[in-house]
Amino acid sequence: MKYILDTCVFIWLCTEPEKLTERVRKICSSVEPDLYLSLASIWELQIKLLSGKFRMNTELLQAVEELKKSNRLRILGITESHVFGLKKLPSIHGDPFDRMLVAQALELNATILTSDTKIAQYPVNVIW
Repeated sequence: MKYILDTCVFIWLCTEPEKLTERVRKICSSVEPDLYLSLASIWELQIKLLSGKFRMNTELLQAVEELKKSNRLRILGITESHVFGLKKLPSIHGDPFDRMLVAQALELNATILTSDTKIAQYPVNVIW
């Protein structure tokens, strides 16, 4: 199974895992699934960190590297097909980073781990 972490799930996994549902925690700690963090989420977090809208106790690079080791997290790049796939999406969500996650999940036939109810309105599998 392929899972894409929403940005909030990545943050909580790094800082406050108790905020995650039991089901999401089990998926993230299991050895079976393929866990992905989109480059869009890393980009979004870097923008928020640089603007002062968000703070982390560790450097973003360090947090990503630690989860890559401990949870076998893979970085999901942004491809042309992901970008052009945005055209197929209805205008449910205004956040361009979340829309990218949806486009990526549709192309990869992946499930998004998220608490975002707007993402759940797209024709994509969501687990929270």
